[in-house]
Amino acid sequence: MDKTEHKHSSIMSDGKSKLVKDIVLNTNDYVVGDHVSDIKGAKDNRLFAIGCQCDFAQPSELEQADFVIK
Repeated sequence: MDKTEHKHSSIMSDGKSKLVKDIVLNTNDYVVGDHVSDIKGAKDNRLFAIGCQCDFAQPSELEQADFVIK
């Protein structure tokens, strides 16, 4: 399977919904992220959202996730 690499540093937070839309065909129908923009990107594209609670992420950022890993 071909995989496309996307460098996080080149993506602005508000552009994640578009990024997710652009790569939906290369996913397994879920997005894992640690910020609200990751969860929003998943939801905007009807994907399952998995939030990852890291030391720097605020719990409120992951409230809309379908599942949260702590």
